[in-house]
Amino acid sequence: MRILFGTATLIDLHTLHETLDELKSRDSDTAHSLSSRSSYIKNLDSTVNINASGTANLTNIDKNIVTQSNEHYQQVNIDLMWINIALYGQSKVFAVIRELEFALHLIQRVDELFVAIQHAIQGKLSVNLINPNT
Repeated sequence: MRILFGTATLIDLHTLHETLDELKSRDSDTAHSLSSRSSYIKNLDSTVNINASGTANLTNIDKNIVTQSNEHYQQVNIDLMWINIALYGQSKVFAVIRELEFALHLIQRVDELFVAIQHAIQGKLSVNLINPNT
């Protein structure tokens, strides 16, 4: 109040200067703090952008690996299917070959029997009917 009416003393002016100096100091500290926080936020923003870029890059790499793995898995399944078909076909062929071998052996035995019957009709004893162990 004394300042408004012009009755301020030297002590009052000194107190006013101290208060103003303290306010300037606080203002300077606040400005420095805001500057530091602004720098920190800019650095943080830069770091976040770098991390986001790295994450996007790793995501693309993972996506490519998963896609390639899926393609490889599908190709392996196709190959296994063909192997199964081939093995099934080979087992069928093997069974038919065994049946043909049996049929050929049977035809041979029937031919031998016909020869023996023809010899018997002619009154001869067929050599094939004689057991070699007796």
